[in-house]
Amino acid sequence: MVNDEIDKVNEITDVKDWQDKERRLQEIKNLLDKEINANKANLEIVINLRIEARVLAAQLKSFLDDNFKKAQ
Repeated sequence: MVNDEIDKVNEITDVKDWQDKERRLQEIKNLLDKEINANKANLEIVINLRIEARVLAAQLKSFLDDNFKKAQ
């Protein structure tokens, strides 16, 4: 998607089209910014899920250890 837009911008060579080229470059920048922000949000979700998984694993280990001790 972004590469297609870049190709369209590169096709513009006339001096009169510089304003259009600048506009298209700004659109590409906006698309990239949106993708970067989406990736940052996804990364934050993954990090939070990994932290939560570690906490749950520790709780499960503690629970199993307690029950094992009670069973002996």
